Amino acid sequence: MTKGRMVYILFACWLTFFWIISYRAVYFTLVPLISLDLGLMPGQAGLLVDMLFFGYAVAVWLSSFIPARRKALVIGGLMLSLASQVAVMGITTFSMLLPITFLISFGGGLYLPRGVSLISDISNSRNRGKMIQYS
Repeated sequence: MTKGRMVYILFACWLTFFWIISYRAVYFTLVPLISLDLGLMPGQAGLLVDMLFFGYAVAVWLSSFIPARRKALVIGGLMLSLASQVAVMGITTFSMLLPITFLISFGGGLYLPRGVSLISDISNSRNRGKMIQYS
C-alpha cells in the first residue's frame, strides 16, 4: 500500500473518530436546551442520553456481523450519523427524537471495531500503536 493511501485512510479514520467524540461531548451540553425546547421531563432527557449509548453499543456489537467492507462501514457509519444529525433539525416531538438519537450513535458505533482493524492492517508493526493513537 502506498504512503499516500495510508495517509488518506488514517485521515478518514481520524475524522470519523473526531466526529463521534465531538458529537458525544456536545450532546450532553445540549440535552438541557433540548429538554426546554420540547418540554421534556428529566426522565425523558435521561432516556435520550441512554439511547445515545445504546445505539453506540448495539452498533459496536453488530458491526462484526455485518458483511461489508471495513472502509464502507467506516464511511457508511459517518454518513448515517451525519444524515441523522441533519434530520434532527426537523424534530418536534420526543417520540421522533428517540430513534434519530439511536441512529446518530449507531452510525458512530459502526466505526470503532472496523476502523481499528483497518488501521492495524495498513500499518506495520513498528507504527501500529502510533497510527491507532492518531485516530
